[in-house]
Amino acid sequence: MDKLQKFAWILGLLGGALVLTFLGSYAALQEIRTAFGVVGGIGAAMLIAYLWLDRDDVANVAKARNTSLAGGAVLLVVIALGIAIAANVLAKRYDKRWDATSSGTFTLSEQSIKVAEGLTQPVKVMGFFALEAEDVGASFEERFNSYAQHNTMLELQMIDPDAEPMLAQSNGITSRYGTVILQMGDKSRRLETDFSEEAFTNALINLTAGQEHILCFTNGHGERELDNDIDELGFGGVIIKAEGGNYTARNFSPFQERSVPSDCEVVFVAGPSQDFLPVELEVLAAYVAEGGALMVLLEPFGLVDGAVGAATPLLAQDMSRYGISVGEDLVIEADPQFLQAGLDASMVMLLPDSFDYHPVVNELNGFVLMELARSVEVSPEAPQGINAQVLARTTPESWAESDPMLALSSELAPDEADRIGNIGVIALAEVTDPSAIAIGEGLSTQPTPAAGGRVIVFGDADFASNKLLINGQNLDLFMNAVAWLVGEEDQIAIRANEAKGGQLNASVTQLVLSVLLAMVLFPGLAVAGAITTWLMRRKL
Repeated sequence: MDKLQKFAWILGLLGGALVLTFLGSYAALQEIRTAFGVVGGIGAAMLIAYLWLDRDDVANVAKARNTSLAGGAVLLVVIALGIAIAANVLAKRYDKRWDATSSGTFTLSEQSIKVAEGLTQPVKVMGFFALEAEDVGASFEERFNSYAQHNTMLELQMIDPDAEPMLAQSNGITSRYGTVILQMGDKSRRLETDFSEEAFTNALINLTAGQEHILCFTNGHGERELDNDIDELGFGGVIIKAEGGNYTARNFSPFQERSVPSDCEVVFVAGPSQDFLPVELEVLAAYVAEGGALMVLLEPFGLVDGAVGAATPLLAQDMSRYGISVGEDLVIEADPQFLQAGLDASMVMLLPDSFDYHPVVNELNGFVLMELARSVEVSPEAPQGINAQVLARTTPESWAESDPMLALSSELAPDEADRIGNIGVIALAEVTDPSAIAIGEGLSTQPTPAAGGRVIVFGDADFASNKLLINGQNLDLFMNAVAWLVGEEDQIAIRANEAKGGQLNASVTQLVLSVLLAMVLFPGLAVAGAITTWLMRRKL
C-alpha cells in the first residue's frame, strides 16, 4: 500500500493528461467520439484513484493557507471559464454582428441590404479559392455571411480547387487567386479577382434583373467622354460603375439620327461645351413627349461664338419647355463653415437638409460636392401638365452671380442684380400631359404622345466626373437619378463605397510617442506592478 501511495502522483499526472486530451478533442470536434470518450473515462478513473491513494497529503495541502488562496484563484478561473463557455454557446445560437468602425467598414450598404432582402429565388454561391488565396477566401466568406443574415435564399459552398479538381474543371476554374460563381436557376454570374461588396452586389443585381437598361449619351457638342476614366473631366468612372450594374452606355448623335434610338431608356446630355441646334432640341423634346427620360448636366461656362461665355444658352433656355428655368449665372457659396473647411467659393456642398422630399434624394445622408454650378429653378411659367420640383438648394449665405466672368475674379460680392440665398441647383419634372410639350419643326416623323416622361436637370456636370465622383455621395445621387429615370425605384439606395474607411493621420512625433506608450511605458508599468506585488507578498 505504501508503495502505491509513493507512486500515486504518476496516476494523477497520466489521468490529468488523458482528461485534457478528451477535453481538447471535444473542443476541436464539437462532439464526443467513442475513442476519446474512453480515454476521458480512463483519465477520470486514474485521477479518482490518485486522490484516494494520496488522500492524507491532499488533505494536508487543502488545509494550508496558500492552498486556500490558490483555491480561490482557481475558483475564479473556473467561473470565468464557465462564463466564457456560456457566452460562446449563446453567441452561436443567437448570432448577431456589430460594426464598431466609424466608417462602417464591416456593415453592408443600404443597396446591398435591399438587394439581399429582395431575393425571391435561391441563389447558390460557389467560392473556389486555392491555398494561395486562402486569406481572400476567408474575407469573402465573412462578407457573404453579412448578406446571408438578410436572406436565407443565399447558400455558400467554399471549394478548394486542388482538393476537388473535377468540380473545378467542370466550372472552368483556371485562376489561382479565386473565382466566385453565382447561380440562380439557369442564370449565372462569375467574379474573378474582385470580390468586394460592390462587385458581389452588382452580380446579384445582374443575376436577378429582368432586363438590361440602355443609356444613350449625346455627342457632337463637346460632351464628357464616356471611355475616359483618367482625366478629371471624363465620365469613364461613373460609366464603369453604371455598367457594373444592369446598365449599358453608348453614344448617339441627335443631329445625324434625327431621333432617339428606340432601345434607349434614358438620354443624357453630359456637360456640353457647345450649344445644340434647334432641330436637336426638337429630337429631345419629341423623345420626352413619347414618355422618354432625359438627364441634362450643364456647366456655367462654354464656347459661344468661339469665346468663353455662358454655356449652351439655347439648351439652357429650352429647359423651360419642361417647366425648369436655368440661369446664366454661377452659384457662389459664402457659408463660413464651408469656407473655413477650405472649400473654394465656387464649390457647392449639399448636405441632407439641402434636399427636398423626393425618392432620388430621400436616401442621402451625407454630402454631395459640386464645382462651378449654375442655378436651376422651377420656371414661374411652367406648362400645365408638367410637375416640376427643385431637388436641392444651397445655403442662405450663397448667391447666384449674374456675371459669371466677374465671379472668376477676386471681387466676390453680390449686387442688386444677383439672387441671394437658397439657390436651386437640381430640378426635375414629370410629364402627366404630353400635349404640354410643344414640338416644333424639323423632325422626320411626329411623335406619338405618351404620359410618363421624366426630366432631371443638374446645374453642374463635374459632380459626376472622375474628379469628384468618389466624394461624399456624388455617385449615389447620380445612380439614384438614373434608377428613378428608368423607373426602378427599388434600386434607389446608398451604395457600397470601397474608398471609405477610417484613416489615422499622424505626424512623426505623434507616431513615435504612440510607439513608446504602447511598447515601453504601459508594458513597463505592468512589469513594475507585478514586481511590487511579489515583493509585498514576500514580506507577509
